[in-house]
Amino acid sequence: MSLMSARGLVEITDPEFDRPVFRQPGFDGTLTAKEMDEKISAWLKKTREAKGISRADLAHLLGLSVSVYGRYERGSEARLSIPRLIHLCEIMGFMPLDVIFDAAPHLWGKTLEEAEDRLTLMKLIE
Repeated sequence: MSLMSARGLVEITDPEFDRPVFRQPGFDGTLTAKEMDEKISAWLKKTREAKGISRADLAHLLGLSVSVYGRYERGSEARLSIPRLIHLCEIMGFMPLDVIFDAAPHLWGKTLEEAEDRLTLMKLIE
């Protein structure tokens, strides 16, 4: 059995890449890299606002200008690196899996209900 079939990968064309890439379809199809960035950006903004942290205060704590941090929330020009994600987790008190779940819940289960149940279990363990 090939890796592609064992992992349920399908070939997609993503404008961010010169060649076809292979991805697992999500519950609503397969998102492009840009669409995942947009979901991550929206999640960051929603989470920051829910915690009552201003964009200026968060940018200061990250050692960034407000305009540079704003790019993360707009999903424009700047991609969130893993070290920056860890820094955001430290400041805002979320787990990296929270933001990843929002962009790719299919990694947690075969159905959205199963994925949400697994995330709930992980949160109970936290």
